Amino acid sequence: MNLSDTGGCEFDEYDTPASVHVVALSADQVVGCLHLLRTDNVQGQLTYMILDAHRGRIPNLPTGLLKQEIRSPECWEASRLAISPNIPSQDRNNVLVALMDQARRYARAQGGQSLLGLMSPLFVRVFLRAGMNAYRIGPVVDQRDGRICVLKMDF
Repeated sequence: MNLSDTGGCEFDEYDTPASVHVVALSADQVVGCLHLLRTDNVQGQLTYMILDAHRGRIPNLPTGLLKQEIRSPECWEASRLAISPNIPSQDRNNVLVALMDQARRYARAQGGQSLLGLMSPLFVRVFLRAGMNAYRIGPVVDQRDGRICVLKMDF
């Protein structure tokens, strides 16, 4: 993934007309965001980030992330999760759950039935405690920022 910056706005090759951004606000300030893309997306030779990483197309991300490749209009990838460093640590999981809930609502309104995310396996517990049906669908692998895996959330 090659991040570009124009006018203070970062974007990469997955920011296309097919992508959707979910933003969390508090007192008119952005406190979190994530990027949504259907897993049947194809833009030239690109699909979606998790599948492209799985296939070895993204430097610095591990390969072999999925037990089985997923390409479906009913499954959406939720990627590039970001939470403001101004959010106190005790509130960060609340922002995460709110973002994922809104992503789920959006995807469901478009006919979606599940979300995928590449994140720490520890988030399974956060989502389960919030009443979300989340589970691992691939191996836990080490990468430069720690251990990650693909989580799936069905709804």
